[in-house]
Amino acid sequence: MKIYIAASLKNQEVNNVLKALKDNNLDFFNPALLGLNEEIEEERNIIFKKCLFEIEYDCDILLAIAPYGESVSGEVGYAGCLKLHNNNKLLLLYNSGDESPCKEENEAIQAPFFDKVFDDLNKLIQFLVNYRITIYE
Repeated sequence: MKIYIAASLKNQEVNNVLKALKDNNLDFFNPALLGLNEEIEEERNIIFKKCLFEIEYDCDILLAIAPYGESVSGEVGYAGCLKLHNNNKLLLLYNSGDESPCKEENEAIQAPFFDKVFDDLNKLIQFLVNYRITIYE
């Protein structure tokens, strides 16, 4: 099981999520860890292709960390379209901010894609650990 991390580079909670995933031996892909510069066209194209590959083929779960912006909305939309076409992608939303419910949870285009929404990091991690156990039994 591999988790795609869809998050804004400005969201400081991402580091806590990544640490919790590592501490629980949960495999993940985070585009920010590629070490490429999206302002350089060649590197931006590499990031784009790698992200689409990871979302479509390599990751079983897309975890969107709110609040987020346009890039993450694109990742969620892509994964959601795959899901509509019988790709068994699990889409999760973690509200890391003070907004409750977060705006992403109520957006007409994105909200239906999310299978589960979390406001608590510990509950999210416990769900992922249990989900990993379930799919490998």
